[in-house]
Amino acid sequence: VIMTPCEGSKELISDNGVICKVEDFLKWILMYANNQEKCKIAGEKSREIIENSFKWDICCESYIKAFRSIVKEEN
Repeated sequence: VIMTPCEGSKELISDNGVICKVEDFLKWILMYANNQEKCKIAGEKSREIIENSFKWDICCESYIKAFRSIVKEEN
């Protein structure tokens, strides 16, 4: 994953990609294009992050907990 610094970028990127300035985007694209092993490793790590943190059932459970917490606070 190559992305610019924005909301959520720190949650998505660790050792699976890079957060860079727009001016450096092409440099990073070329680096990954020219290093297939590094690209493969980053892709596998990205998939692991998504599967462990952003699967639909995990996201739904987080929302349910948040909604239940709000309802308890109002009562």
